[in-house]
Amino acid sequence: MGIIAMKFGGSSVADAAGFRRVRRIVERQGGRVYVVLSAPGKRHPNDFKMTDLLCRAHGGDGGALGEIHLRFSEIARALGLGDANGWLAELDASIARSAGWAASRGEWVCARMFARYCGMPFVDAAKLIHFDAAGRLLREPTQRAIREMAARLPCAVIPGFYGSLPDGEIQTFPRGGSDITGALLGAALSAKRYENWTDVDGLLSADPAVCPRAIHHEAVSYRQMRRLSLAGARVLHPDCLAPAQEAGVPTILKNTFAPGNRGTYISDRVQAQVACVCHRDGFCAVPLEQLGADARAVASALAAQTFVSAQGEALAALPGFEAGRPACIVSAFGLNASELDAARADVDPIAVRLDDDCARFLVPSNRVRNAVSALHERIIEKVP
Repeated sequence: MGIIAMKFGGSSVADAAGFRRVRRIVERQGGRVYVVLSAPGKRHPNDFKMTDLLCRAHGGDGGALGEIHLRFSEIARALGLGDANGWLAELDASIARSAGWAASRGEWVCARMFARYCGMPFVDAAKLIHFDAAGRLLREPTQRAIREMAARLPCAVIPGFYGSLPDGEIQTFPRGGSDITGALLGAALSAKRYENWTDVDGLLSADPAVCPRAIHHEAVSYRQMRRLSLAGARVLHPDCLAPAQEAGVPTILKNTFAPGNRGTYISDRVQAQVACVCHRDGFCAVPLEQLGADARAVASALAAQTFVSAQGEALAALPGFEAGRPACIVSAFGLNASELDAARADVDPIAVRLDDDCARFLVPSNRVRNAVSALHERIIEKVP
């Protein structure tokens, strides 16, 4: 049947009902399954993600620590695991050690609890995912450790998001890095597929919170998925795509809350391009002529995207830059060249940049939703 690597995001394991749901999905797979878990996410819009609570607790927030204990204890009791005191005592001891130890303990406790609940072996990611002293991933030692683990264990539950430095300290990936853990696992094991389970059906043509009529894409190439992720599509961490792609392992995006839905298949076998509208915020639009030599060097180091306004002015979109006009980059994939002028009129951007089959619009931060909606209507909904 082959090996299957599965990663479940924070929304999938936010509460005891989520644990039960994930267990049913895992048990349906049969064969050799290796499960990567994120820390519990939000249960409702006003809730907190477990990782955020842990970071606050590391900073001395006693209320956050109390909330952490309460949530994990409620899950343990609801699943019939007894109390969580042993796991929580280890969590408490880790929180003060370093920011990395604190941030990673949500995944650690979550995976320990799920392994107990399912009767599967638990393997600490610190023994599998290896970084050098500078925090760079060591691919070969990581692959070797994963393969040695799989040679011993026909299945396992593994925390996502972190690994270890040479001195044994914890090193985390960027936020959302459990995706990377899952992809590394699938790649090292030459898995039949890597399944990434979240709370959406896969890749949609736009953020459904902005465009309720966003459509579902059943397949996309690795190359385009990486471009979409970098442009702001939030279904996958961009750094998780290369390991699976290089190993020839297809990735499937699935919805934990609707496991019967088809999801999205990602593979180099997919040739067709899909139409999507994505956005990224946190930029400032700065005229290039206003930047001195030092600022231009900073812009180059930040890989600033350059745009041209309708008046011919060259602008740099700089992330985290304090000077300039707050802006977002809205990327439209699938916009026909003949529609560019009409789309520009729809959006009224600060400036535009053409990049292969993608048109990027630099828009004021307070108009990003309108821009996304207008472009989606033109490209996907075909509203004249």
